[in-house]
Amino acid sequence: MIPVPTPALLKQIAANENNVYASYRRLIDAALAKQATRGDSYQRLVVQWSKLNLIPPGEAKEGTARRRAAELPQFVTDLNQLLAPAATQAQQPAEDFPPVAGSPWIIRLLKLVEEKVVRPIETGSPRAMASVRTCFGDEAAAAAAPRFREILQQLQAIHTRSDGKSKGMLYNPELPRSMGALGRGSGAAARIDLSSEFRPHLMSDVKAASTLVHEGSHTLAVEPTVDFAYRDAHAHYLLPPKLALLNAGNYEQVVIDLIGGMPGQLNAGEVQALRDGAGDSLAQVHALMCSRVVRAWVRVYDLIGLAANGRITPQELRGLPPMPSDSEPLLTAVLRELFAQLETLMSAVNTYLVLRLGAQPGGGLNRAPEQRTKDDPGAHPQPATPDDTQPLTFESTPTATTITVSFGWASQGAPDAVARNILFELTDHIWEGKQAAFSGSEVAHVVQSIQLTDRPALRMMLEDYYASLSRKTKID
Repeated sequence: MIPVPTPALLKQIAANENNVYASYRRLIDAALAKQATRGDSYQRLVVQWSKLNLIPPGEAKEGTARRRAAELPQFVTDLNQLLAPAATQAQQPAEDFPPVAGSPWIIRLLKLVEEKVVRPIETGSPRAMASVRTCFGDEAAAAAAPRFREILQQLQAIHTRSDGKSKGMLYNPELPRSMGALGRGSGAAARIDLSSEFRPHLMSDVKAASTLVHEGSHTLAVEPTVDFAYRDAHAHYLLPPKLALLNAGNYEQVVIDLIGGMPGQLNAGEVQALRDGAGDSLAQVHALMCSRVVRAWVRVYDLIGLAANGRITPQELRGLPPMPSDSEPLLTAVLRELFAQLETLMSAVNTYLVLRLGAQPGGGLNRAPEQRTKDDPGAHPQPATPDDTQPLTFESTPTATTITVSFGWASQGAPDAVARNILFELTDHIWEGKQAAFSGSEVAHVVQSIQLTDRPALRMMLEDYYASLSRKTKID
């Protein structure tokens, strides 16, 4: 539902201040576009909304702003009444979550981490150490001991103090299912929120155990990990060793390797080729896109919580499209719309996107690289393609969006520059002709500027990460 403007907001609308009316336009345009039932009431509101946004000839800007302030409360009230049945229908019934304290499944997951991950690392098992070296490079020794033992001990302590209310591990139905779990705080005050998806009949042991280790690494009292490169499209493998040591996804990967037997993962040679930008696979470009999109998604989720609690600052909104900085309900609603669009983009980039390299100049055919997707990690050579006619061409099916990148585009810039160009084109493609709270270009800008607007502790790490990939990818 859209928050009805308060007197303070109406005063700002009348004075055309603080992006308040612009924010309502975003919310209302998106709500009308999403409305499935379009009867007489809907059509009447569309007409009213159009009139409210028109500036009649001869009407001064001040008069338009006052008129909008006078009419908007009733319009929002009427729109919310129209949206109410859909909102009620969309509400999920209260879920009956299993108890976390003493959960046999979680206890078994922690024992699995102990037996399959921590002990083999501590005893120097060749298979375990090979995984650690692949994930951490020159920092393998620092990652191996005692970091994995510390993470396990932290998880055990968090689980032990679970009370089903506010401590330890607990289910949080408001957590997006796609998030799995979320670590909060550090040391003895840490807790881990579990999403609705975190249950034995919905999540495999490998996924659940690796998720716990990922989140547990965030809650360490000393040098907790952060998220600035994710496993999507193997972005975590691109990190320099010193950054890998602080990245949660790399610890998660070791758990997947050792418990899951490396299902569909890269071997050491393939990881090295990815890090070096070897070949023409555009793999670095795809990994960077995935990493940036998910980082932006997580960051906006953090901002929603800050806004809802009245703790957000104008500085934290820097880099985002113009928003009202001092209205908790309105700002929270707008950020939720941005988060939803980032979730759409995340799914498109991480799950459904395939990048192909176009033809070499001169009329020859260039065999496109082998591609790996999140759901299909096997390598599949793509057929040869004729000369490029466009920098990017799109081919969409119900299961994939294939982008053919011209040879000239792919060979003229560093991976991050190529990724930026593709990202802006992709977001425009996704939201072309669709009414949404934010345009495709606005969403792409949020993603591309994330290293400038993220938490201070992460900015330097993100900049180091992207700088490490500043040279051109090898295009043969």
